[in-house]
Amino acid sequence: MVQESGVDELKQEMAREHWKYRRELVDKSMDYTIQFGHAAIKAPGVVNMAAFAAFLGFLSANTDKLKEVPLVSVQECFVWFVLGVVSSALATGASYFTQYCYTLAENSYETSWERPYIEERQHWSKQFSIVFHILTVILVVLSYFALIYGASFMFELTKAVLILEEN
Repeated sequence: MVQESGVDELKQEMAREHWKYRRELVDKSMDYTIQFGHAAIKAPGVVNMAAFAAFLGFLSANTDKLKEVPLVSVQECFVWFVLGVVSSALATGASYFTQYCYTLAENSYETSWERPYIEERQHWSKQFSIVFHILTVILVVLSYFALIYGASFMFELTKAVLILEEN
């Protein structure tokens, strides 16, 4: 009996150590993932907001000259820059929900006193985390696309202003 009790205590101690190791590993992994996600999400937001600010500066500096340019060109440029800013903001929200769902998924396991000590369970958050992850990537790509497209319209507006200045 004494020997069996020692074995049970040893199994329990091994299980506790395994659970502790997994918890530390998941926490550290989530910290790194969140830091990487913040860095990846900040870039398109900053770039799109800077481009939008430059566009507004361009508009205010050339208000008189732009009166002769078709309003549609200015509106298209405005729409694309706003779309870039909004999609990068939505990407930040989607990134948050991605991390939230991944955290829920990582915490949805069953512990046991027998090997393998931790058994994965299917949880709705695992599927949602993948969906939000893909959505985040799509929104970031969309924000860069809107930036490039808006910049091409701004380039056309700049050419129009330069032509008007020559005349």
